[in-house]
Amino acid sequence: MRKLTNLRSLDVNWCDKLTHMPSGIEELTLLNKLPRFIVGHKSSIENSAKLSDLKNLNNLRGVLNIYVHRNFEDSMLEATEANLSHKHGLTNLNIRFIWSVPFGDADCEHDEAILEGLKPNSNLRILGVNNYEGQKLPSWARMDNLSIIPNLVRIIFFNFGCCKQLPTLSQLHFLKDLVIANMESVEYMEDCVCDISSSKAAQGLEYTLFFPSLEVLELSGLRNLKGWWKLSSEFAGPRSMQFSKLSSLIIDGCPNLIMLPLCPMVEDLTLSNANKRMLMLGSGMKLKRLTIGNAEDLMSLSNHCLHQLSHLTIIEDRKLESSERLVEIFATLSSSLRSLTFNECHKLRSISKGLEHLTALDNLRLICCEELDLSRYEAEVGMPWKALNTSLRSLELYELDKLVGLPNGLQHLANLHSLILTENRELKELPEWIDCFTSLEYLELYRCPNLKYLPAAFRNLTAMNQLRILQCPMLTERCRHPNAVDWPKIQHIPLVSILD
Repeated sequence: MRKLTNLRSLDVNWCDKLTHMPSGIEELTLLNKLPRFIVGHKSSIENSAKLSDLKNLNNLRGVLNIYVHRNFEDSMLEATEANLSHKHGLTNLNIRFIWSVPFGDADCEHDEAILEGLKPNSNLRILGVNNYEGQKLPSWARMDNLSIIPNLVRIIFFNFGCCKQLPTLSQLHFLKDLVIANMESVEYMEDCVCDISSSKAAQGLEYTLFFPSLEVLELSGLRNLKGWWKLSSEFAGPRSMQFSKLSSLIIDGCPNLIMLPLCPMVEDLTLSNANKRMLMLGSGMKLKRLTIGNAEDLMSLSNHCLHQLSHLTIIEDRKLESSERLVEIFATLSSSLRSLTFNECHKLRSISKGLEHLTALDNLRLICCEELDLSRYEAEVGMPWKALNTSLRSLELYELDKLVGLPNGLQHLANLHSLILTENRELKELPEWIDCFTSLEYLELYRCPNLKYLPAAFRNLTAMNQLRILQCPMLTERCRHPNAVDWPKIQHIPLVSILD
């Protein structure tokens, strides 16, 4: 490799099993694209590149993902000699530590030394750190020291097992996207009282200083997080601070979080495995998208914040057995809701009631609801398919264990344009009445191993312009070439993809 002195691009970004970079890479000083750099794998330490081999690669531009195995000494010296602070063309830096077993003090000290030495350049716009086992942050990231990287627009901190303190992020004026995930030791986002003086607060300056550009905030897997600040009796932070531009907020797996600064502009909200007191967040919002982990919590949200809701996802609800409990909410959303998803609602048995109110519903997704039997309740008066006949254009059925065949009520969906059937392992056949889908344009059959054949009526689906059959072995043999048994049924479709 060292002989390729004119090489400008070495892209191995998707080579997931690559264990190391070649020795001699330090001589490729004209490189401007090197998205993946791997060091420290125990099987290749002797003949592989080191972090210090990045020293003279100062023409690097754009993205650099550094994968660090915890298997080498002099880690501080190695990382410092990489000289990242002088690589001013790098705008996206991601540092991922590779787990070692067992974890111990050596890993903690190793990670701290590596991250201390990998100080980024001041032009960086995206910073990501994964699987960090240090107990403290590097000096360049403590408190408000991140101001040395003033142009950051995105930060992702993921899997910090022992670190208890985050840097002060609120003063990064250009930060638009912040993801903090799986940091179980963190109790407060900012570990000290905000330093805005009362005189500034009186002038309203706090609103321009507190995350003035932040649009997306994700807090997930922070089991011990209690709030943004550790409040003193004289500090009223949450009442005087607000996210002025935040439009998307995700709070997932933060059961002890009970208070955040105001979020008046949020339109896309996710609350899953969250404290019930966080429902007060919704009171001042006008939501367009909502993902919620407990359907009953919908009742606690005011109609004012729901009347513009167009997308609703109910995820991992461990109690919901029937959509009948949601009739009142669905009636409220009758003219606004366009997309509805039930995802991993493991006790859900019936959606026979309530959906008939959703006269604007365009997309329905049912995912991993193993007790849901769509055929069992067809005799009930409230079965929703007739009410959805003109509005519903897209239906997606993922991993429904009781789906043996499509329920007859689907014949009413004359305006259905897209049908996706994924990982329905008990699905044995498609019905002969499938040509009732006169508007169907797209059909995807993915991992339905017991699906044996296509019905003869399939040839009548004249509106269809794309068919995808993926990992359905019996169908594959019947459809994949012009001499196959079912080929005459699909030969009229312009785009057909059949993949093992």
